[in-house]
Parts: sequence; structure tokens; C-alpha cells
Amino acid sequence: ATAGLALGSFTRDALAQSYSSCPATTAAKVKIYLASGGGGKAVDTIGAGVAVRVLAGPDANGWYLIDSGDGASSSPGWTTADNLIFSQHAKIAWDTGLFGGASDASGWLGSVRQNVVVTVAGPSTNGFTFVRFGNLAGYTYDSALVATDEALTDPNAEWWVDANRSTLTVDLMIGQQSINRFNCRMSTETGDGFYSTAPGTYWIYEKVEGLQYTTYANAYFMYWGGFDPYRFNGFHSWTMDANGYLIPGGNGNTSGCIATQPADAKVIYNFLRIGTRTVIHW
Repeated sequence: ATAGLALGSFTRDALAQSYSSCPATTAAKVKIYLASGGGGKAVDTIGAGVAVRVLAGPDANGWYLIDSGDGASSSPGWTTADNLIFSQHAKIAWDTGLFGGASDASGWLGSVRQNVVVTVAGPSTNGFTFVRFGNLAGYTYDSALVATDEALTDPNAEWWVDANRSTLTVDLMIGQQSINRFNCRMSTETGDGFYSTAPGTYWIYEKVEGLQYTTYANAYFMYWGGFDPYRFNGFHSWTMDANGYLIPGGNGNTSGCIATQPADAKVIYNFLRIGTRTVIHW
């Protein structure tokens, strides 16, 4: 890639053909330069609020190569990230890593959870795209990104759980955005008795990942996330035998807990933290 290099030897057509691109808008009136870092002469001035095409970047200095589209009258040039507003969104297809460069060997920066909506902040480079999620930014696999018009996930919003007794569903929430919905089983009791999945607001007080025995079902389960210490209710998998195999009827109604198939229970378990708010309602 030519990111970070002076561009005097490249024609406009050659540059346009050498890069994929992503859209952005100028945040203010900006000069774009022949070289990253502001080196060389300014090759163009682009007004505020103009839609531009981002051809490369960010480079090591945080600069981007841009132009104002196919009909632009001057060569592409470099500008800083502060001068650009990125509006393209993508949903994360699975839990994925963020890396310091366009390679998974370039250094791990962090991870982004499945179904979070992030900002695309650069064009595809060698199968990787630069994205932002709040203060977290880095390259991730192109294959982990699904274009979407959905609103960005708020990185500072509360992570909480909504359990709907009417629909028998569990939603994993970030703010007001559901990022996963799972079918579940609960108690058939409708009140607030000991064996009810009683409506109310609870907080996760205990987590146990491995196989454990419950006297209430005379069976085992995994991925326990306790939320109601009075009734001993919590999230867990369908019930199993001592070897971890599902038992006949193990996906039936519960004595108050919220049970899901094991793969879903694992996702719920990994989402939960001690203190995660859980709201149960009709």
C-alpha cells in the first residue's frame, strides 16, 4: 500500500484504481496535502460539509488519503482524522478482535462483541477495515462486518438483561438496543411465589460456568448466572445428566429459573457481570 508516501508520481486515475474507498464528510474547510503529516504543498482545499471519498488510512500518523470523488479537479491528498466525519456503520457478525494494523499479527488492541454497531473509519486494506467503537479503534476482519443503517451502539450505555414472561424471550441489552434475543423457558407460576419467575428488578450476584447439580430438577446444568437469591433463581442451560448430556424434557418449564439451550446460555453467561441488572416483566 502507498499509505504514508508522497503521491506526486501517481495520477488521479491510477490512485482511484489502487484503493477501495469509504465515505466521509469534511468537518470543516480543509487543505489536503501531497504527503501525510502535512508535508509538501497543499494540492486542494475542500469546503466544510463536503462528501469525500477516503482512499487510504489511517496511516501511522493518523492521516487519511482523500479526494472529493470521480469528478474532482485535483489529485488526492492527505488530511487528519479530525477533519473527517465518518457515517458508514457496520454490525459485528461475531465476537472479534481489533488489531493495530491490517493484519491479525499486528498487535491485539481489544475486542468488540457480536451485534454491536460500529463506525467504519477507513477503507478495506488487505482484508481488514479500520473501525471505531467509542474510544476503542483498530482493524478487524472485513468478513466480521455487515453493512447496516442501524444506529451506533452507545459504548457508554448500560449492559443489562430484559426477560419477557409473555414472549418467553431474553434480550441482552446495551442501552435501549437489543444485541441478542433468545427463546427461553420459565416457571408456569404467574405470581410472586417461591417457584415463580417473579417479575421485578434483580442484579446478578453469582456466576458459575461449569456443570453443577440442582436439587430442584434433580439434574445438572451449566452457565449459571444467579439473579434472585431468595428464590434461588438464575439463568442457566437446559438440564443435563452428570456427563453434560441433555436429558429428555430438559428443555421444559422451570421452577423459577430462566433456561435456554446451552449455546445460548453460554452467550448469556459471557454477557453477564456481577451486578448486571436483570428486569423480568410480562
